[in-house]
Amino acid sequence: MRLFIGGRLLGVLLLMAPLASAAADFDVVLNGFSQEVQTTDAYPGILGTSARSISWWYRSHVDSFPAVWGIVYWGQMWAIQLEEIDGGSINCECGGTKIGWSANKNAAMASLQDGHWHHLVMTAPANGKMGDVKLYLDGSLVPVVMVVGGSLANAYNTAFGQNDSFRIGARGLGNQANADMDEVSLWNAELSAAEVYEIFNGGVPTDLRLAGAQYASATNLQLYWRFAEGSGLTTADLSGNGHHGTLIGGDAEASWGAHPPGTGTDTDGDATLDGFDNCPQTFNPAQEDIDSDGLGDSCDPFPNNPNNDLAQCYTQLPEPEPIFQLLASLALLCALRRTRSN
Repeated sequence: MRLFIGGRLLGVLLLMAPLASAAADFDVVLNGFSQEVQTTDAYPGILGTSARSISWWYRSHVDSFPAVWGIVYWGQMWAIQLEEIDGGSINCECGGTKIGWSANKNAAMASLQDGHWHHLVMTAPANGKMGDVKLYLDGSLVPVVMVVGGSLANAYNTAFGQNDSFRIGARGLGNQANADMDEVSLWNAELSAAEVYEIFNGGVPTDLRLAGAQYASATNLQLYWRFAEGSGLTTADLSGNGHHGTLIGGDAEASWGAHPPGTGTDTDGDATLDGFDNCPQTFNPAQEDIDSDGLGDSCDPFPNNPNNDLAQCYTQLPEPEPIFQLLASLALLCALRRTRSN
């Protein structure tokens, strides 16, 4: 992931090599309040009626879909967003039409709520209609489409409006994504199902600059944020097009995660890679998480309580006392814990 290509000839030769797995080092952590990543050069993404595909790896910080807009967004009339509609849904909005792939209509979509890494790809052909837009989850086509507004027969024509830079994490409406994201990629081509399956690669991200047995769209790559830096407030566009990203509202250290998708280490030997493991230091092959807090039962000090901080405060209370003293002790202990954590 730290490979940088300086010459065009070398880039051409690499594109002829077999598709290679990537040694992913870091990911970007979005806090749901103030953070997003957008292009530094105001690149708006794919405009007009051109073919397009976007790929990104996503891990929710919560066990249900939050009311968050703007997972990815570009242009005046093209946005992909996560909403609570119909049990949780990935929606694509273009002009007056919004279509969605929801958990209630396809059980596979509910996996986006489990706190683990998932791979998403959305594709659309040139001069197409909203009914031609496809969504793939972890390498497989999600077949059920619901129309939230407008019509599947409506054509898309992405315009460029003021301040419509390509971005992830927010739509410019003051609502941000509460999730980790990684390996954000944009093509001016419609990826085939075979290409999508190959780049999913069994849950291990691949270097999308390299062509593979099925993946033939490497030369169509327009933007490629791998978030390999691990610190700072910028990320490089490895497509070679110079559409680098700036982390807005973030922290140069805290906004980076060290367990991205496909992390090649299985520390506890339970056949779940650390980047997917809810207890990466503890053997738990079944990945049980009874309270759905993202921390596996095997390493969760309070497996039946999703609020571990509050549960810890209760364990530190003194012996039973009059009720007002108990409440005062609880407030004091929790305040001390928050102070230490800050």
